[in-house]
Amino acid sequence: MGQTQSRIQIGSRKRIVLVGGGHANVQVLKILCKTFTISNDEESGFHISLISDYPKAFYSGMLPGCISGIYTPEQTQIDLVALCEWCGAKFIHAKVTGIDWDAKELICEGELSRFGFDILSINIGSTSRNSNIPGIEHAITTRPISELFEKIQQTDKKLSAMERKTRNIVVVGAGAAGVELAWAFKSRMTAMGYEAKVTLVHGSKNPILAERGNSAINNVAEKLRQHNISVVLGSFATHIEPQHVTLSSGKQLEFDYLLWATGASAPECLPNYGLQLDTNGFILVSETLQSLTHKCVFAGGDCCSVEGHKLAKSGVYSVREGPVIANNIINMILGNPLEKYVPQTGFLALLNTSDGEAISCWKGTSFVGSWIMQQKDRIDQKFMDGFKPHLLGPPLHSFEPKASS
Repeated sequence: MGQTQSRIQIGSRKRIVLVGGGHANVQVLKILCKTFTISNDEESGFHISLISDYPKAFYSGMLPGCISGIYTPEQTQIDLVALCEWCGAKFIHAKVTGIDWDAKELICEGELSRFGFDILSINIGSTSRNSNIPGIEHAITTRPISELFEKIQQTDKKLSAMERKTRNIVVVGAGAAGVELAWAFKSRMTAMGYEAKVTLVHGSKNPILAERGNSAINNVAEKLRQHNISVVLGSFATHIEPQHVTLSSGKQLEFDYLLWATGASAPECLPNYGLQLDTNGFILVSETLQSLTHKCVFAGGDCCSVEGHKLAKSGVYSVREGPVIANNIINMILGNPLEKYVPQTGFLALLNTSDGEAISCWKGTSFVGSWIMQQKDRIDQKFMDGFKPHLLGPPLHSFEPKASS
């Protein structure tokens, strides 16, 4: 429903709370606020709030480019506070640690201790897999994504006093995120005036990105070779000391930066939400993206698993799930049938090689070149522009919360 169209008025109170500012929920926020007239009356009408422990949300598709210096942090972040102000919603800086279902309240840490709701949309991302190995505190874990760039900057500052001009970078995990980080750090260290020795640790003996087909395998391998990035196959990290990581082969790798890109694990808070979880601890949702046990709860992105589907923990799915969640919240409020989420059978992967080029991977075919990077940049910039208030026109609502009596 466009901004110039009349919005739907709600008589009885509906409190919609978005938990987390991920790729799905930022879309839910915009769509709902374009659809309903937000009420200032605490006893009736439509109320929408976004609760997040991060006031800004990094867009995963552009983060490797931020690390390598192609983009500034501001270009790769969605300002959740400003977006809520533009939409007319409340932003609450807090972390949801549990749910009291008897009171129908969120239990929080931060600005408030409890917050009531009628409908929830949960999109809080994930944590890094296998992050319980000894010494993990010496690694830079890539999840949650909102903390990654700050951790890198902190390590930059800590190492700045070192006089030697070589930096050893070890990336554990050679999925799409791992290879992009390897290229990004090679570029970052070079730009900072250091010689970068980058090693990529791949737990499988299969080629990197083998699931993408021979063309992608060859293109990725060639780019790693061009940038002199070493690859260790068939080995995984077992123990971390302050300056070296021990692999299952017994080999030890020295590091200045240890990037932990091992994939997604369920957030530790999810068992406290009282929702049905899958065997890996993620929220289990139906084809309408509703919790199987609590129909007033929707979830999207890395924190959930869709029943009957085995989906990669990728931002691509979170982006596609957002409009479905928004439409189903609207349908639930209006008493209409809910729509089903149909995941795409495959997705286009565009890997930033941080040298002005990118690699495309799509259903067994792969290309590499600057024109791929230009295409990736256009896609990413278009997505981000949709959440920049200064590009979106006049605010959707004039929202002034009632003062406490």
